[in-house]
Amino acid sequence: FELLITEDIQAYADENMISTVIRNLLSNAVKYSYNGGIIQISAEMNPNEVTITIKDYGVGMKKQVLEDLFKIEKSQSTPGTNNEKGTGFGLIISKEFIDMHQGKITIDSYPGEGSKFTIILPCRTSDLSF
Repeated sequence: FELLITEDIQAYADENMISTVIRNLLSNAVKYSYNGGIIQISAEMNPNEVTITIKDYGVGMKKQVLEDLFKIEKSQSTPGTNNEKGTGFGLIISKEFIDMHQGKITIDSYPGEGSKFTIILPCRTSDLSF
């Protein structure tokens, strides 16, 4: 893991939900990375939002897989690089948690190049209820 966080970063969020999202994204990054691969974790803050990025250099995903990734009716699990199994629901739950925070989650991925998941959370929102 390469940790690229240099400042004290704070967001208005439910700690357990966001921890679950980050844990799920890190778990997927490990699952789909090659042995000895690098996973980068970065975060930055601006006046209105916090951006958290988890990037791996693993197997990546095809465009069609990306389009269906957050759709529960198309949920599927792809074996990891060491044939690990999953349920296919981790990313769907992660998106729901981020949506509850009025945030956003995006993915950039290319086969053979890896994946980059970006989470954007508001720094301060008083109208959230968890």
